[in-house]
Amino acid sequence: MNFTKLNESVKQVWLDDPSKLVLDYAGELCNLPCRGGVTVLHLKRVQGLEFENLPSTPSTTLTVVTVSPQGEKIYKFRLTYGKGSAKYLTVTLNPTEYRPSPSLDEGYLAVARPNPKNIDTERIEVFEQGLATAKKELEDTSRNRLIFTRVELFIADLRQGYSEADARERNHLSKNAVNSLIEMGKPTKEEADERATTEL
Repeated sequence: MNFTKLNESVKQVWLDDPSKLVLDYAGELCNLPCRGGVTVLHLKRVQGLEFENLPSTPSTTLTVVTVSPQGEKIYKFRLTYGKGSAKYLTVTLNPTEYRPSPSLDEGYLAVARPNPKNIDTERIEVFEQGLATAKKELEDTSRNRLIFTRVELFIADLRQGYSEADARERNHLSKNAVNSLIEMGKPTKEEADERATTEL
């Protein structure tokens, strides 16, 4: 998978189900400020492996976070496992501009897009605190790490301006999971009293 033509470098990359694919790349993942970085990802099919608390699935999602002069972007690719020889050996991503087909009813076509008016910094901080608390209190299992990753992407989408509903859907998080984050992110009574005293 080649990101060279997009003028973007890979910052983070992972597979939801790593039991049937090996992910590899040459170079170092990009840190800010980015110099060079990874632009090509290599996926290889392997004999199925078993991971504790991670069920095997007939497909998986490849998530790639890139950085460019225009900022950070998140890509998601749904991967299914076929049989026989692959039809494509290389996939190159090209710059494109979204243009709805004129044959589709605009009222029917709904595309989730970020909106700066949706950014609620205080609420995002609650989610971040909830995630930090969850990482401290919950067991370090493969399943929990997968959920933590989805929450991090959920928060990243909120910072880009996606609504909570769109961010939940984009990252496969239930409303109950988000509500749990809110509860875990709320300050304790002692913290709330200390904050009130400080503000006075």
